Amino acid sequence: LGGALGLTAGLAGMVRVLSGAFNIIKRFDQAVANLSAVTGKTKAELKGLTDSARALELQTKFTASEVISLQLELAKLGFATDDILAMQEDSLKLAQAWNIDLARTATLVGGTIRGFGLDVKETEKVLNLLAKATTISSLSVEKLETSLGIVAPVARGAGVSIEETVALLGT
Repeated sequence: LGGALGLTAGLAGMVRVLSGAFNIIKRFDQAVANLSAVTGKTKAELKGLTDSARALELQTKFTASEVISLQLELAKLGFATDDILAMQEDSLKLAQAWNIDLARTATLVGGTIRGFGLDVKETEKVLNLLAKATTISSLSVEKLETSLGIVAPVARGAGVSIEETVALLGT
């Protein structure tokens, strides 16, 4: 009887592991399908993004599905595949430092870059500026999200730089 119970427990454990693995694959496939729908690209055309999501999963604390959520939000903001690939690694670092989810990070970073009309090559500079602002001032991530979403296009129109804008928000 003891052997049968042990075998049953072992099989139940294996079923849980397989079920968990199946759910991970299912979430990833759904995330890729969502990305495909937003970008209008096939899964084959998204191979560079999905491969990078899988690679970043091995290098960071984020799952491939979470990385795809970052890519999805950047795609919603109109960033091209090459831009997304250029922005994602630095965005992951900021999300990890702030302990916030990747979709939220993408919205803040992408919206700030778009709002100030900056080039994607300036992503690291923007992220460092935002991280510093929350460290040396009373700005929180929430305050930055709210204020930059409103102020960035206005500041850009008035010729005020991102550095000046963030400094003003910090005071």
